[in-house]
Amino acid sequence: LEFRRVLFRSVEEVLTKLVMARATSFETTVHPSLKTPVLTVFARFEEGKKTETLNFSRAGADAYANRPDEPGSAKVDQATLGDALKAADGLQ
Repeated sequence: LEFRRVLFRSVEEVLTKLVMARATSFETTVHPSLKTPVLTVFARFEEGKKTETLNFSRAGADAYANRPDEPGSAKVDQATLGDALKAADGLQ
C-alpha cells in the first residue's frame, strides 16, 4: 500500500510538471524533432472511452509538443519539460 502511495505521488508530480509546459508559440507544421520524442504521454478518460496522446521533444535549446493526429506543433518551455523528464526518471 505504501508503494502505491509513493508511486501515485510520483506520477502526480510528473503530470503536474507537464501541465506547466504551456505552449509559448505554435507552428503550422510538425517540428522534425517530434519524429523521435523524448516523452509520450497517453491518457485515457471518460471511463476509457476517449484517449489522448501527446509527444514531447527537444531540439537544441528548444522543446516541442504535439498531438500525433494534428498537423502542427507547439513550442514549450525547455526548462519545464526538463523538470518533468527528471520527475519521470524517478519513476523507474
